[in-house]
Amino acid sequence: MKKFCFSLLTAVFLFSSINLSSVFASTEEGVKAEEQLTPEQLQIQKELKELESSDSVDFELIPSEEVPESTEIINFDSVEEFEKYVQEINQEEQTFEETIQVNPTVPSLSKTTMSTMAAASTYNGDHVIKWWAPFSGFGMTGLACWKNIAFNYKYKFVSGKPQFTSVSNIKSYYTGLQIGVSWIQTTNGSASIIKKNTTNDTAKISVKGYSLLGFQVKGFSVGAKIGNTWTGSLTLK
Repeated sequence: MKKFCFSLLTAVFLFSSINLSSVFASTEEGVKAEEQLTPEQLQIQKELKELESSDSVDFELIPSEEVPESTEIINFDSVEEFEKYVQEINQEEQTFEETIQVNPTVPSLSKTTMSTMAAASTYNGDHVIKWWAPFSGFGMTGLACWKNIAFNYKYKFVSGKPQFTSVSNIKSYYTGLQIGVSWIQTTNGSASIIKKNTTNDTAKISVKGYSLLGFQVKGFSVGAKIGNTWTGSLTLK
């Protein structure tokens, strides 16, 4: 029994030592990293952390190592310049509406037959809701960049009016010219089918995610996640 207790205590001691060593190593790496920063960079680091915890803008700082190597780094001259950039992204239009016309694709049949077949049929469609996003890249204001929500849908005709029956495979992304920023979708997206003009004629789609960017302020490198919810709606007529 004594031998068992001694072995158990030894195992606990070794496990604790390994965990403490890991903590000390991690702490030491953090201290070394901060020791390599200049006084000016340490001040920038402090200002960025204060900005992150403030209510003026909405973003999350992440280590520069978490930013993909393929991401182009944005250079800011000051924390104030970075703050202005984040404000612009926070204030971007996140909602867009579109309307398209659909018709039952049943050629060479009478109107009565087409109406009967359309009422019994479900049709497949796909669409991309796209809208202009002028602040999706630093220094790109006014140039060609768009937000996109792509999806598949099914619809049918009731009394000659199109109605959504389902929405699936929701994806979102940037297209066009964007520098140093990419969009990461964090949910599968959701869709609600509602009435705008006629029953179930509109699908309202929402996706959550964040814009990911890597940046430097006077040599201090870090990354940021700027969270957003994009909402688009498509109306059939």
